[in-house]
Amino acid sequence: MKFNVFGLDGYSLGDFTAMAAPTWTLGGNAAVTPGGSITVSIPRSVAVKPWMQLGNLVATRPHPDLELWAGMIDTPWEATLPVQATLYSVEYLLNIRTPDSESLTTGSSEVILRKMVELANAQQELFLRMGKVNNINTVDRQETIKQTKLWDQFQNFAKRTATEFVTRPVIEGGRLMIYLDLAGSAGEDTNYLLYDGKGGNMTINKATVEGEIWNRVIGVGSQSTAASRLQSPAQTDETSASKQRLRSKVQQFDVKTDAALLENTRADLAVNKNPYIKLDVKILNHSHVFRLLRRGNSFVTQASELYLPGGIRAWKGLTRLTTMTYLEAERAVSMKLTGGYSA
Repeated sequence: MKFNVFGLDGYSLGDFTAMAAPTWTLGGNAAVTPGGSITVSIPRSVAVKPWMQLGNLVATRPHPDLELWAGMIDTPWEATLPVQATLYSVEYLLNIRTPDSESLTTGSSEVILRKMVELANAQQELFLRMGKVNNINTVDRQETIKQTKLWDQFQNFAKRTATEFVTRPVIEGGRLMIYLDLAGSAGEDTNYLLYDGKGGNMTINKATVEGEIWNRVIGVGSQSTAASRLQSPAQTDETSASKQRLRSKVQQFDVKTDAALLENTRADLAVNKNPYIKLDVKILNHSHVFRLLRRGNSFVTQASELYLPGGIRAWKGLTRLTTMTYLEAERAVSMKLTGGYSA
């Protein structure tokens, strides 16, 4: 596939061709570790180019119906022929920035995440911008942005506040811009059926039931003293508790009101009362399917060869696409799908 290389000013410097398997991930989702890297082999004719420089960005569209993928060149670099370069998914830009000092920021999830992006750009322009924001938690909170890598703080805060995010590279006027889109639940409902078996449009390589189960949750605030600390009534899902045993926890939230605390506690219970199904699947080169493959998109999924807890045989339900990799050699897409599992 063809990779375009962009300099520190965001403009194209050259291009090269290499076999690769770029991966896209959905950030802020409990089932996903966002980011990652790929390694590409480059010939001598490319390795001698001055624009093959550590820190430069690359972008590729491996298939006309898939998203643009972007990454950053960095170490390790295999310096003997065939030269191998490491390309880190573009979220890595936040991994190379640490604030000069601690700062206390008050506001919604968007305000705090936007502040982190601003701090990343302040030291040197990254052309990283906040993008679309859709239906995220608007509760005000206080967050201390520490003198540690912004990437760790960004993804940890997003998970704590149930804020999903995707990186969206765009070439605007010849310049590579990177947008961070935020959503309470990213993606769209495609209503498209993915199914395995004879004549199916996917194959299932692995299927697991994962996730910690917590069906009784008490929420507490982050106030400094026991006397001032908010506490919610216990929130219990009786169906889950009756089938999977009662499992209780106390969860802390950085909120200032009883109403916000109760909202967060109920949201935590809803997410954790049951485990989830994770499917590792492969989609063959059907372009009418590829155009639907976007992080967060949901599919009606039928898996005929599963053996689930409680003696359940086979499964059909809604799944969401959380991670996908384009397999150039096979002209296929490998994906991770997650779906709800009811007790």
